[in-house]
Amino acid sequence: MGSGKTTAIAKACGLLKDKTNVAVITNDQGAQLVDTAFIKSLQIPTREVVDGCFCCRYDELDAGINSLSDDEQPEIVFAETVGSCTDLIATVVHPLLKSRPFLEIVVSVFADASLLHRLMIKQEEIFDPEVEYIFMNQLQEADLLVVNKIDLLQQDELAILNESLSQQYPNKTLLFQNSLDDNSVSHWISCGQEFQLGEKRKSLEIDYDTYAEGEAKLGWLDEELEILTPDRTAVSAALSLIDKIHTAIRHAGYPIGHLKFLVNDGEQKRKISFVALHRKTEDFFSFDSNAGRCIVIVNARVQIDPDTLKGLLATAIKELKQEWNCKVIERKLLAFKPGYPKPLHRIVHL
Repeated sequence: MGSGKTTAIAKACGLLKDKTNVAVITNDQGAQLVDTAFIKSLQIPTREVVDGCFCCRYDELDAGINSLSDDEQPEIVFAETVGSCTDLIATVVHPLLKSRPFLEIVVSVFADASLLHRLMIKQEEIFDPEVEYIFMNQLQEADLLVVNKIDLLQQDELAILNESLSQQYPNKTLLFQNSLDDNSVSHWISCGQEFQLGEKRKSLEIDYDTYAEGEAKLGWLDEELEILTPDRTAVSAALSLIDKIHTAIRHAGYPIGHLKFLVNDGEQKRKISFVALHRKTEDFFSFDSNAGRCIVIVNARVQIDPDTLKGLLATAIKELKQEWNCKVIERKLLAFKPGYPKPLHRIVHL
């Protein structure tokens, strides 16, 4: 979560779409996805799998691939799993290859460079052990292990991290990347297109009780909000709300998996994201808008009880109404913990 997967995919699609047909399948435990709306706003063919991960909703993933094949005929499909998912080799990759042996599948696992450095080099405890269990297993499944957001580390820190990862994962292709940079993303694309599987992928030995407990440590919240202001400052009010929500979570000390917002004033759509170390992945932009109405989609994945998360959002909305003399219409609020993972298929050996 929060490793910059969607940013990299969007950049890659932009670089590829004039040369070849591309498409994206998004995925989340929730049902109102910022990433889906963001990718669609870029005019990229998109499908989504909601209310569960690819492994538990495998039939929907399969249907999405069939639909894209019939309608868009892409040569490359980026399928972005929910960030809390692991055991992908046995539950997604092997079943896909069994039914479609002609597919060329490359598993790219993205990790935030700064987060990885703090976990592996500094040995900091950022998440609970069960959440970290998922994170470390995700790294094990990579064909391409993409250490992203390298601009946030010093060169000596990157060198130490590279040495550590090379020793721990000697058989993986390591990429150190800034997904806002065309050359970095082009290199990732090339590595994916040229990747050759040297040996059969090995399925993980997963303790599903620990896996389930790790997912259950994270509170999920999705909501769509409509903000109305009498003086045509709806976008500014939206940015104020986003800052209030993020600040409340940060001050309370709750670790963020990811915190995403999509702001839509009817003419422009902008995405803002915060991650585990409480950074914005995009600056609070200068949004040239005089709209009196805007829509905000909220996706929060935080190590917190969902009712507490819902309470923080409610307080932020209440403060916004008082300070901005605005109207906020709340729609489609959903706050929950993921259920026990129950993959539709699990093929250990292909």
